[in-house]
Parts: sequence; C-alpha cells; structure tokens
Amino acid sequence: MQKEAAMRLYAIAATERKFERIHRIIFGSQLNAFVRANMLGGRISLPDLKDMFLATVQQYPKAYEEFGFDSWLKFLLDVDLLTSSADVGGIPYYARTEFAKAYMHYIISLQLPPRDL
Repeated sequence: MQKEAAMRLYAIAATERKFERIHRIIFGSQLNAFVRANMLGGRISLPDLKDMFLATVQQYPKAYEEFGFDSWLKFLLDVDLLTSSADVGGIPYYARTEFAKAYMHYIISLQLPPRDL
C-alpha cells in the first residue's frame, strides 16, 4: 500500500514537472491553439491552425523570423498537447489529447496568466 501511494505521488510530481516545463516555453499562440481545439469539441483543422499562426506572425514578425509553422505545430505534437486526427472532407484535423486536458486543468487551477507570442 505504501509503495503504491509513493508511486502515485511520484507520477503526480513528474506530470506537474512536465506541465511546468511546457508552460515555461510554450508560446501564447500555441496555448491558444489547443484551447481553441478544446472549444471546438476537441479538434481543430490544419487551416485554422495556420490562420492562428499567421495572425501571430503578423503581430510579432521579429519573434517568428526563424520559427516557421512546421516547428510551431511540431512542438504541440511533441509535447502531446495535440495529435493528428482523421481528415474531414480531405482537410487534416488535430485533436487535443488527454494530457492536454490535464494541462488545461493545471493552468486553470494555478490561475496562470496568459502568454504572449
């Protein structure tokens, strides 16, 4: 019983540490992308993601001079906030993950401020 409790506490601490690392380096536009996916029932289209990215690039052109859309999206996939989903009418979609839902709860519970870029 003690070993199980210790393992559960370790898993919680490790997950929170991962949330903290992600939150330190995620761009606000990336955060907004998976929040929008959440608002749209858990999925977002590739064109919507590109539009969000391009709007941010227009707002912060210097910050994105060497950081393209592919890298922006890859981060969301690599940290398990979005995952590739089934195409709808030939349009690629991405879905939020269970990890993303937990990360969202983390942000809300700690009342973390919004991010720029």
